[in-house]
Amino acid sequence: MTASQSLRLYELTSEFITDKDKAKEYVARIEEVVDQKFKDKETVLATKSDIAILRKEIAESKLDIIKWFVATGIALTGLVAALVKLL
Repeated sequence: MTASQSLRLYELTSEFITDKDKAKEYVARIEEVVDQKFKDKETVLATKSDIAILRKEIAESKLDIIKWFVATGIALTGLVAALVKLL
């Protein structure tokens, strides 16, 4: 959380919790929870570089699939030609 957010949260909390030390402790605990939630989500969220790497891997996989598809087509054509020749 930013300092201004913490200050605003403290001001709101101090309206309901008259003891300043307890209000500060309450705000500190809320900040810890919020920071932990953001850290937990960091591992789930993708950055631009993560997406770029993923796109590159997808493009490479697509190329490999096309290569195997063409090779399989050629092999099947050869197999059919050999079977026709035998019959």
